[in-house]
Amino acid sequence: MEISPLTALAPGAVVAAAYWQRRRAGSDPLGPRPKGDLPDTTAALAAAVLLWLLLVFFVAPPLLRRANAAGLGGFAGQAIVGSGVHVVIALAMLRPATSGSRRAVLPAWKLAAAGVLGAVVVFGVQGVAGAAIQEVYALLDRTVPGQSVVENAKLARGADVVVAAAAAIVMAPFAEEVFFRGLLLPALARFSGERAALAVQAVAFGAIHVVGAPHTWPLAIPLAIVGWGAGWFYLRTGSLVVPIVLHATFNAINFAALRAIA
Repeated sequence: MEISPLTALAPGAVVAAAYWQRRRAGSDPLGPRPKGDLPDTTAALAAAVLLWLLLVFFVAPPLLRRANAAGLGGFAGQAIVGSGVHVVIALAMLRPATSGSRRAVLPAWKLAAAGVLGAVVVFGVQGVAGAAIQEVYALLDRTVPGQSVVENAKLARGADVVVAAAAAIVMAPFAEEVFFRGLLLPALARFSGERAALAVQAVAFGAIHVVGAPHTWPLAIPLAIVGWGAGWFYLRTGSLVVPIVLHATFNAINFAALRAIA
């Protein structure tokens, strides 16, 4: 079962149309724009990068060796250690990422709902972008490159499926949103303004997913769309809850689709 671009876009178009209709009627579902300043995360961003380098190059390798010795080699071990490292960094940086005076005005359940519905919209838009990339590659008589992590998740069996789902739907969204939306976006906004920062962090979000495999660079385009959407919701609502839920829902939809066609 493969999801066509129109099938992916239709639910998002309905959600977006309903939102704009209510907004034009004077009842914005996201409520009034939150006031206050974004957190000053410049120092925390630098600390997070240094901590990441320390954990990746000095802590993760021995942990992977222990995972291999415990029978958790291959995909499962890499997913657990890799995602665990990022979650540790996110937990350490969560306080500075949420220290600004800008606060959400919506209750938690509405923030979560906004994240779910936002994911539906983002999924449709990036699906169209992905389809356009496929068409270009088809015209060139070439195959769109795939990501190894996606292929591993598609082919996972047994306990690896649970590990892959936990890493993709729970751990990665939390860790990546704290870093990109909680730390990087506010730091960039202090130097370039929120609009420019929104664009730059989206490009960075897409690019980081193809580091180490430059031949997969076209995949950074739809992922940058996801990063832009998550950043927009963060700035609009003043809460990391929305981008985290959006990211988790987006990954859950994609994971379910991957498993369906596996």
